[in-house]
Amino acid sequence: MKNLKFMMLLVLSVALCSCDNSDDSDGGGDPIPRNVDFQATINGGAFTDYQFVLGTYYADSTEGTLIISVTDSNANIVRIFINETNNLGTSTENIIGDESIQGFINTVTVQDQANSVTYTSVSGSITILENVISANENGISYITGDFEIVLNSETSTDSVTLNGAFADVRFVNQM
Repeated sequence: MKNLKFMMLLVLSVALCSCDNSDDSDGGGDPIPRNVDFQATINGGAFTDYQFVLGTYYADSTEGTLIISVTDSNANIVRIFINETNNLGTSTENIIGDESIQGFINTVTVQDQANSVTYTSVSGSITILENVISANENGISYITGDFEIVLNSETSTDSVTLNGAFADVRFVNQM
C-alpha cells in the first residue's frame, strides 16, 4: 500500500512539474490565440475622420499577391493588394503602383457602400512590420503592417486619404 501511495504521489508530481506557462503557446512562438486587428481613418469625399474598424476579413496569397479584404459594420470595404516583390518581408515598404515581374501591382481600393463610390489608390505605401510563419499550422502566416494611402474616386474628382494599421492578419502563404 505504501508503494501505491508513493507511485500516485510521483505521477502527480511529474504531471504538475511538466506543466508551465510555456504551454500557453504552440512552442514555436505562436501565441494562442492571435488577435487580428484592422483600424484605419478615412478622410475626404463623404468621409470625415471616418473610423474604419474591423468587422470581418478575408486574406490569402494567390499567384504572387497577398489580398487582404476587410469589411466594417457599415459594409464599407477596404482591399489591400501587395505583390511578392519584397516577399512580404519584415520591415519592407511596398510602394503603391509598383509592379512585380509577373505584372501584379501594389494597390488599395475603398468601397463607400452608402454612396456607391469606389476609390482606387494613386500614391502611398504599405509597410510590413512583421511576417510570422506559424510553427504549428503548415502554410499559415500572420502579417502586421501599416499604411498611408491617397485614393481617387473612379467616378468624380474626389480623393480620400486612408491611414491605419493591421495586426496578426492570418493568411495561407502561397508565395
